[in-house]
Amino acid sequence: MKALQLTGSGVFARYRLLYLLLFILPSIHSNAQIIPLKNPSLEGTAGLERAAPPEWSIIEETPDIQPGVYGLTMPASDGNTYVGMVANTYIQEGITQLLVQPLDSGKSYSLSFDLAYAADYSWAITYGGFAIYGGNEFGKREELLWASDRFMNTQWKRQQAVFTPSNEYKYIILSAYKQPGDSIKYIAGVLVDNFSPIREVIQLSLSSENSCNGSNGVAWARVANEDDDEYSYLWSTGDTCARVKGLKNGEYHVTVRGKHKKTSTYGRVKVQASELSGSVHVSALSCNGAQDGVIFVAPRGGVKPFYYYLNDATSAERDSVFSHLAAGKYKVRVMDAGGCTAVIDKIELIEPSAIVVKNLSVTPESCAGNKDGSVRFDVEGGAAPYRYTLPGYADEQAENVVTKLAPGNYSYSVLDRHQCEVTGNFEVRKGEMGCSVFIPTAFSPNGDGVNDLFRAVVHDQITNFSMRVFSRWGQVIFESRQPGIGWDGTVKGVSQDPGGYLYVVTYVDGRGQEMKQQGTLVLVR
Repeated sequence: MKALQLTGSGVFARYRLLYLLLFILPSIHSNAQIIPLKNPSLEGTAGLERAAPPEWSIIEETPDIQPGVYGLTMPASDGNTYVGMVANTYIQEGITQLLVQPLDSGKSYSLSFDLAYAADYSWAITYGGFAIYGGNEFGKREELLWASDRFMNTQWKRQQAVFTPSNEYKYIILSAYKQPGDSIKYIAGVLVDNFSPIREVIQLSLSSENSCNGSNGVAWARVANEDDDEYSYLWSTGDTCARVKGLKNGEYHVTVRGKHKKTSTYGRVKVQASELSGSVHVSALSCNGAQDGVIFVAPRGGVKPFYYYLNDATSAERDSVFSHLAAGKYKVRVMDAGGCTAVIDKIELIEPSAIVVKNLSVTPESCAGNKDGSVRFDVEGGAAPYRYTLPGYADEQAENVVTKLAPGNYSYSVLDRHQCEVTGNFEVRKGEMGCSVFIPTAFSPNGDGVNDLFRAVVHDQITNFSMRVFSRWGQVIFESRQPGIGWDGTVKGVSQDPGGYLYVVTYVDGRGQEMKQQGTLVLVR
């Protein structure tokens, strides 16, 4: 199990993530383990290639006793010699030692050492990398106990590893370490020296809450060891309690000391600035009066998980989508895990205009039994195009006129392209007269408003109408294609003599039959 790096470039978690940083000095009470390493400063014969210092053994490939191999001249950080190792895709050089006392499962240990990086070490080295493993068989890496981040310091730098083995281990293994996922072109190297004893340590967990407005961050420390000691706290702010409030953004240090066993623990924690904000995406209502509007909230920054409050709600929602909303104005308050909030207001859900049947023109049956009524819809609002249906009679159609309606009561439905609907009813009246076309036999065009025109009186839904009037000598003196237009007794503006004239009327009646009527009419003056 890899523990977090305590110094250098370790990554700090955010709100309420227990660091388990374990930035810990040794406990000095009697039952704490202290496991010395044999030849901890790696003293040996300088310049030996493919060798390990006394008390250490090679487990893979060719670690070297430095300085003096491949042109390395940097002096040791302690004593006279140190070890250099490399790791690429195929090899991972390392050394091992059988411990005088095994590492126990579940206990936490600290180990300090000096690390450096050499850019040119037989190969071109990409970065520095170092790892510690535990094992129970010689040369077998059974568990990765700790691994460094990439480092590039070319001078010695003290590091501290803290780890908690998941099993008991007899061997400790030190290796160069290449980060997982790096391509074949990457090569890691390490120069290592000056190991401390392996010490069992007490555990300190550090937590923080983000600062929402630059001055209300919180940090606290807790000793995880279960013992009867009493602990005091001293923060870099001067505070002496376990929990510190009112912190600005930044990094803070705490020293924890035991009253009786004189243990001392040092740790650091970072209070981040909350930059919580958010945006919304809305889905407008499909129909006027509907309640299917949607507001989707997209938070930015802050610390997960997030909580959402619509308008003045006092109970939070964990879902960032609010649905089944009516038209209107809304606001959303977003709160993150650290209690920081952001308000997104001036959210408006728009509904389309209502579908309105502006005019419903109903034509009654032309004559009894003809079943030729009709209805015409004039619609506005909603979202065109519209579709029209008379349930039980006419299927859905795009044409706004429905014909061939028998007398009776009808319901209708008008849908727009969003399936928004308006419904209603209308009546087609029955024809009051029998179906016929009546041709009068006389007329008197004297301007008295009574029988001034010779024309057909139609009680039917006819088509292809034609009426012609002939003189006594067989000449066509008047012709009409429309039943409503009749002869006024003139020809080219000249009044004709009273007397008899001939007429011929043809048409197709409401039943589709071709009809012809002819006879004599009398012009009376």
